[in-house]
Amino acid sequence: MDTSRYAALFLSEARDSLAAARAALERLRSDHENAAALAAAFRAIHTIKGMAGMMGYGAVAALAHEVEALLAATRDGRAALEPAGVALLEEGCDWLEGLCERAVADGLSSGAAEGAAHSGALDALLRRLKDAQVGQGTAEKSEGGSSERSPAPLARERADDLWSSESERVRTSGRYIRIELRRLDALMDLTGELVVARGRLAHRLSRLADREVADAAAAVDRIVSELQDAVMASRLVPAWELLDRFPRVVREAARSLGKEVEFHIEGRDIELDRSLLDQMVDPLVHLLRNAVDHGIELPEQRLAHGKPAAGRIVLHAAREESSVVIRITDDGRGIDRRALRAKAEAAGFTVGDLGDDEILRIIARPGFSTAARVTQLSGRGVGMDVVVARVRALGGSVELRTREGEGTTVTLRLPATLAIVSALMVRVGEESYAVPLTYVRESVAAGTGVHKLRGRRVLLLREEVVPLVDLRDVVGLAPRDVEGRQIVIVEVAGRRGGLVVDRLLGQEEIVIKSFDAVRGVAPHFSGATILPSGRPALILEVSSLF
Repeated sequence: MDTSRYAALFLSEARDSLAAARAALERLRSDHENAAALAAAFRAIHTIKGMAGMMGYGAVAALAHEVEALLAATRDGRAALEPAGVALLEEGCDWLEGLCERAVADGLSSGAAEGAAHSGALDALLRRLKDAQVGQGTAEKSEGGSSERSPAPLARERADDLWSSESERVRTSGRYIRIELRRLDALMDLTGELVVARGRLAHRLSRLADREVADAAAAVDRIVSELQDAVMASRLVPAWELLDRFPRVVREAARSLGKEVEFHIEGRDIELDRSLLDQMVDPLVHLLRNAVDHGIELPEQRLAHGKPAAGRIVLHAAREESSVVIRITDDGRGIDRRALRAKAEAAGFTVGDLGDDEILRIIARPGFSTAARVTQLSGRGVGMDVVVARVRALGGSVELRTREGEGTTVTLRLPATLAIVSALMVRVGEESYAVPLTYVRESVAAGTGVHKLRGRRVLLLREEVVPLVDLRDVVGLAPRDVEGRQIVIVEVAGRRGGLVVDRLLGQEEIVIKSFDAVRGVAPHFSGATILPSGRPALILEVSSLF
């Protein structure tokens, strides 16, 4: 049987199973006798072993068998699952992931995955797994070679029940079908086009007075809206699929730097767009390593400043209105503004008052680093600029708040979906532009409340001074007096600003399309869309304007 057609499906299933195994191992790290977690890890690895066997991926199946055997030995009380044992199983999962990727990418016939199976490092891992199955790998040995006490078996009745409960769970749960992400992406694109066509149809029908046509159009509008909601919901996955891979990232970073860190995750159960999860892995890995390296102090330094020896890092994810907010907070040293100013000026940067926004602007410059030396984690000036660029490319914004001696918080605000968003349409000159509603708070008519402060236009709004940006200046049109125009009040990272436009056109649901902007304009626009009239419009990147 030709199994190559199932390779992509195998890899998708294997990734899901490995994610489940890692989540279970993370629970076992703090609770070595958690029978439910042990059973979940066993089932996940057993699934990979069975699939690899059917696909003919011998190297994958052999390694999965040894990992599975260690889990079974732990259940039976022949092996101990203390931190060393959990670390060994995590290492096995890492190797399994690599072997699965290789097997699918190159095929066993090319010898890539099989070659890896005969590498010295993997052979050593297999021996350690075999030794651990009889309690030799995780036990502390005395000088005479005899063994951390014998491991105690889990309650056999409970463990056996959990081990065999999978068939009942599958039988009683809902029915599922796997769909390749590219097919969901294609379906989302088609739904987006349907949304655009709906808008164009409504635009045309608004000029007719035919009641039956209007009723039919209303029915189509309702069905398209429901279809759009259903397609978007089908792309949602639990946030833990993204977040549960990070405890080990933090743990290994802390270990390499000789630091102690307590890591907490909040918001594991919210649902996020699958494409958003894929895009956010690298930025979050950098921010977490940054928090460990630059933020958390060494234990002796923390104790000297009256802090606990172990630092604390919290990764928090939440849905706020039409946005996703991901926040990373540490209780470390914060950013030293004087040292940052000295480095920035030495690098030739113009430095202002070094408020939080100015700090972010500086550290997000390509090539700039605050690290005193280059390490495996940081120091080469590559990182924050990539984080900011990636988030802004997704239509989001980055906010930084830091207090010296107390810690730093980095907040990422992202659209809930990367395909269809609600926007306020505005016009300057003959062109229309889209402002994502995520940022919009209200709109006001420009009038006597507009003043000049230190050479810059501001709006006095309910005793609050709001800085103004004229969209005509942004797009290079001839200036016009503010009188008689409209001001869109937007909020970016807790700060308000006013966008001066010629006209407000109303609210639209827009389909985001990527585009190639001309030089100098790109930072102010995150994409493009097609209006109901058939004309294109650019989507404003509000966070770049204020």
